[in-house]
Amino acid sequence: RAPSEPARRTSELNARMAAAAVLPASAALSLPAAPPGVPAAPAGVPLPPGLTPGSMEHTLWTWTQYSLQNHLHENAVFLAERLCAEVPTDWAKHLLATCYFQSGAANRAVAVLHATTTPQNRYLLALCHVRLGKLAEAQTVLLGPAAPDTEAVAQVPNSAAGLYLMGVICLKSQQRARAIKYLNRCLAINPFMWSASEALCQLGAALPESHLPTAPPASR
Repeated sequence: RAPSEPARRTSELNARMAAAAVLPASAALSLPAAPPGVPAAPAGVPLPPGLTPGSMEHTLWTWTQYSLQNHLHENAVFLAERLCAEVPTDWAKHLLATCYFQSGAANRAVAVLHATTTPQNRYLLALCHVRLGKLAEAQTVLLGPAAPDTEAVAQVPNSAAGLYLMGVICLKSQQRARAIKYLNRCLAINPFMWSASEALCQLGAALPESHLPTAPPASR
């Protein structure tokens, strides 16, 4: 029995996705120039180091960012896989793992990030572990050499966001005292981290007044 047309197309797409993980982007993919109205680089997104504007890698990176900004996760994954196959750098792995994470495939993101050590990759890897319920692994990745950090004084990647994530890990691990310390440190850096304030309330901890954001002065 011949497969249906949708099934045939799905099979072809799966084959393309599989090939993307092993073939250099330049070997089988030719991307068009950006059409009118599409920026050469996404606004507010810094260009990765060593990426030459106008190159194949730059085109793949730009269209991947464009896809992410427009919530086209499957398209972003496909392009990022091509990019990472062509230039398996830390920033390319971070972009691919971000695509996987945002598309709900945290386990695939972990596979991409397991051997990387940059701060932003450690933070994203810890997020993936938390989503997968692997709290011990998340803590180890986020703290690095500072583990186990029983006094909650270690520096972690991504500043306030990293401290908040450590607070969440400790909260979920029933380590109340450590969770409170991390969450307070988070709010000391960024008082607008409402999620950290909410977590402190959940723990029954007092919220210091110094951590509350102040209203801007009234205009005259």
